[in-house]
Amino acid sequence: MTTTEKPKLHWKKSETHGLLPDPEPREIRHTIISVDDHLVEPPTMFEGRLPRRFQELAPRIIETVEGHEVWEFDGQLYFQVGLNAVVGRKREDWKVEPTRFEEMRAGCYDIDARVRDMDINGVWASVNFPSQITGFCGRVFSQCSDPELGLAVVTATILVERAAHKGMVIGAAGARLKAVGRAARLALETLLGTRLYLELFVRVEPGWTRDRRRLHEIGL
Repeated sequence: MTTTEKPKLHWKKSETHGLLPDPEPREIRHTIISVDDHLVEPPTMFEGRLPRRFQELAPRIIETVEGHEVWEFDGQLYFQVGLNAVVGRKREDWKVEPTRFEEMRAGCYDIDARVRDMDINGVWASVNFPSQITGFCGRVFSQCSDPELGLAVVTATILVERAAHKGMVIGAAGARLKAVGRAARLALETLLGTRLYLELFVRVEPGWTRDRRRLHEIGL
């Protein structure tokens, strides 16, 4: 398949019936913290976030011949886009097939819309888990044919405002950053049942906490 060809799933796209209207505002009586929510990775999730040599190979959304939107990565198609994103959709649209982003409620993949939906639901805070492009616990990326590309997709970078803050995060001789990385690595190894390598970076980026576009990019 070339970059100009549209793949074919041999899966006819179903007709959709639009989104339901928002419910009326209600009194909030309790503080709700949801600890098992999910999100749909937005189509621009990986744009501009990888090293230049990997950017063209990053996961991306493409359209099939039938009009579905699917993820493409490492020569494979992942069509689990919006399979569980049925909130606000009519029951006849609850189907096991890829869903276009415009057919989902925006709160499934857009951070600002998600916060508005949390207000409607009376949810004060939410812990979100990834969707299907990652695979369970990042399996898709850890099994990438190019290990360096797979690592680039999941590498974590800690942003700080000033160079002095970088030293505070890293700690003496890197002790604090090593402790954070070790704790995260051990937790992931216990969950996955295998050894893994976890790489953390600290980068100075002045003004990022006041840059709305930057905050939106990293999901804040």
